[in-house]
Amino acid sequence: MAQELRLFGLGMIPIVWVAVSMGQSKPVTFERDIQPLVKQKCLRCHTGEKSQGGLDLSTIAGWKKGGVSGPVLNLKNPAESLLMVRILGTDGKMKMPMGETMSAADVSKFQTWVDQGAKLPLPEPTFNEVQAIFQAHCSGCHGAESPKAGLNLFTKDGIQRVVKAGKPDDSQLMRRVLGLDGKPQMPMGFAPLSAAKLDTLKRWIAAGAKTETKKAGLWSFGPVTKPVPPAVGDGWAVNGIDRFVLAKLKEQGLKPNAQASDETLLRRLYLDLVGLPPTPAEVDAYLADKSADRYERKVDELLKSPHYGERQARIWLDLSRYADTNGFEKDGMRTAWRYRDWVINAFNRNMPFDQFTIEQVAGDMLPTANQDQLIATGFLRNSMQNMEGGVDQAEAYHYVIVDRVNTTSSVFMGATVACARCHDHKFDPISQKDYYGLYALMGNTQYEVTGDNSVGGQLWMEPVLTVLPPTTQKEFDAIAESERVAKAEIAAKKSTILEQHKARPALSETAENGKIELSAPSLSATKTGEFFLVKGSAGTADYKVTIANRDSRPTLFVRAEPDAALPAKGPGTASSGNFILSEVFVEVGGKMYLPVAAAANINQSGYSVQDVNDGNGETGWAAYNGVGKSLTAGFRFEGLPVDGERKLVLRFGSKEWPEHRLGKFRITSSNQPSALWSALPAQATEDEILLAHPSLAEENVRLRSLQRKKRALDRTVEDSTALIVREKQTREPLTAWLLTRGEFM
Repeated sequence: MAQELRLFGLGMIPIVWVAVSMGQSKPVTFERDIQPLVKQKCLRCHTGEKSQGGLDLSTIAGWKKGGVSGPVLNLKNPAESLLMVRILGTDGKMKMPMGETMSAADVSKFQTWVDQGAKLPLPEPTFNEVQAIFQAHCSGCHGAESPKAGLNLFTKDGIQRVVKAGKPDDSQLMRRVLGLDGKPQMPMGFAPLSAAKLDTLKRWIAAGAKTETKKAGLWSFGPVTKPVPPAVGDGWAVNGIDRFVLAKLKEQGLKPNAQASDETLLRRLYLDLVGLPPTPAEVDAYLADKSADRYERKVDELLKSPHYGERQARIWLDLSRYADTNGFEKDGMRTAWRYRDWVINAFNRNMPFDQFTIEQVAGDMLPTANQDQLIATGFLRNSMQNMEGGVDQAEAYHYVIVDRVNTTSSVFMGATVACARCHDHKFDPISQKDYYGLYALMGNTQYEVTGDNSVGGQLWMEPVLTVLPPTTQKEFDAIAESERVAKAEIAAKKSTILEQHKARPALSETAENGKIELSAPSLSATKTGEFFLVKGSAGTADYKVTIANRDSRPTLFVRAEPDAALPAKGPGTASSGNFILSEVFVEVGGKMYLPVAAAANINQSGYSVQDVNDGNGETGWAAYNGVGKSLTAGFRFEGLPVDGERKLVLRFGSKEWPEHRLGKFRITSSNQPSALWSALPAQATEDEILLAHPSLAEENVRLRSLQRKKRALDRTVEDSTALIVREKQTREPLTAWLLTRGEFM
C-alpha cells in the first residue's frame, strides 16, 4: 500500500499511519489487556484446585493445560478456540462469564488476542529453576561447604543478602553475574551465564524472589486421585482413556487414525498381554467369531494365560535389576530364578499391589513368613556382588545397601532419593539424614563372614534359602541325624582325650629315605639329605615315596620346607608358592589304604587337611597363609599289611590349579599312638585335638564320610536355593554413619 501511495506523490508519514490504523488491529497483550479482564470476569470460578470444570485461569500453566472440556486455545485454528466458543456462545451453551454479559469491546479484545496468536507470557520462574542455576554455576564457591565470603546461595539467609525482591537492577546477585560496578563477573573463572539463564534470574527477582519450593507438589508425594476424563464431545471415544487421547489430539490439531483391522488389533492385544504374537489358527478362530463380545472374551483368555505373568514380570524385573550373575570382574553365576518365578506368579495371581510391595521389601519381617514370602525378599538381593579376592567386604557391603536404598526408593516411591546420599536433596523434601535413616533400615540384615581375610578370601554372605523336594530333604535329615550321633559319641570321650593330650609324650619319629616316583615325565626330583626338591611343569601328578616303616598303625608326616629355588620360596610350585594336596593314601600290593585321621599345623580357609580324600580334586590341603614357612601334615593309618612294599602316594589332582604341587618336602613316620597331635598348631582347638586322636578314628572316619555325602548332596541341589534377606534381631535403635560425600572412605 505504501508503494501505491508513493506513485501518487502523496506525503508518506500521515498516509502510512492512516493505512496502518485502518488495515491492522492494535496489538493486544495478555498482561495489559487480557489478564485484567480475566481477573475481573473469570477468576471467581476458575482459580485454584477447585476450579470449575478443572480450568484454572489464574496461572499460565492452567491456560496451557485447559480443563475437562479440553484446551481453551487452538492456535492452529483460532476460530475453534474453546475460549471464544464459550464467550460467544456458538456451541449453544450458556455464554461465559456465567450470569454476566461481556461488553463488545471486551469481547473484541479477547477475539483480537486469539487472532493474533494468543501469546502467553513466560511463566514466573520457580525457585527450583533458580536452584538449578545455582547448583550448576555457583555451588563450587557458594555451596554448603566453606562458602566463599560466607555466602551460601543454598540458604534463605544467603539469598536475601544478595537479592532485593522485586528489584533485579538493584540486586547484588544480578549486578555480579552481569559484571557491573567494575567487579569481576560471576561465576569467576568460568563462562558467563547464558542470556536465557540471566533472564530467568531477572524475572525471578522481579516477581518477588520467592524461595519456597513446591516439594509437596511432587506427584509421588501426593495422594492417588482419579482424574476426570475431559468432555470431548466426539463419538470416536468409547472409554475414559480414549477421551484423554482425543483431547490431546485436538490440542495438537490432529485427528485419530482410522480403526486398525481385526488382525492388527488382535496382534497388538497378544503382544501387549502375553508378549507373543497369535498363531495363524488363533487369528482364524478370532475372525470366524462374529459375537459382539469376542474382543473382551479374548482379553479374559489372555489374562488367564501363564504367559501373561511372564510378559508383565519382564518390566518389573528390569526395575528390580534382576540378573542371574553377580556382576563385576568375575561375574559368577547366582541362583536367583526363584525370585523371578515369584514375580511371574504374583502377576498371574493378580496379587494386590500392597501385598506385592510388603513381601518384597519386608517379607522376612511378617509374623509367620512362609517360604514364598522369604523368596520375595530376593528383590533386595538383586544388587551386584563383588566376589573378587582382596575386596574390602565392609566397603562392598556398603555399596550393596546403597543400591538397595536407591532402588527401593525409585521403584516404590517414584523419587530420586539417591541424590541425598551425598547432600540434602536440592528439590525434593529429602535430607541426607533421611537417606541414611533408610540406609540403617535396609542395612539391618544378617550376613555371615566366611573365608580367610589374611589371603584376601573373606566374603560377607547374606542368607540363602534351600528349597528342597521332600525326598531330598529326608536325605539331608538322615545325614544330620547321623552326624549328631557321631558327634555325641566323640563328645562322650572328650574330657578323657583332652587330659591325654595334656600328658602326651614328646614325639619320636624316623626319617623315610625311600626313593620317589613321579607320574609326570616332565617332572624331576633331586634329593638333598632327607628332602626331595621337585621341579618341572606338569598338570595333575602323583608323587610315590617308598616307606620303610612296617607298623600296622603308623602315622606318616609330610613336612614341607621353603626354598629359594621355588616361586615365592614355596614350599609349593605355584607362582604364589602354594600347593593343593588333594589325596593321600598308602599303596600295598596294588591295594589302596586311606588314613583314618589327619592334622596340620596350618590350614588355608576352605582347604583344610580334613578335605583330603573328599573325592573332589579341586579341594584338599593348601596353605597360602603359610607360604615361606615350615608346614606339617600328619596322616594316621590303621590296619596296614606288615608284608609287601609300601608306597605313600601324594596326589595333586587340581585341574583348575594344575601347577599347585609340593616343591620341597620330606617324609617321616612314627608308631606312637599320640604322634598325630604333634602336627597340630601350638594353640590347637579342642575339635582339632579330638579329630587327631586314634581312639576316635572310627567316629572321625564316619563323620567325615557323612560330611562328604552332605557336600555331594549339596552339589546336586545347588539350583534349589533362593537369595533372601533376614532382619537382624535387635532392641536398639538402628544407626548408620552419615557419610558427608556418600563414599565409604
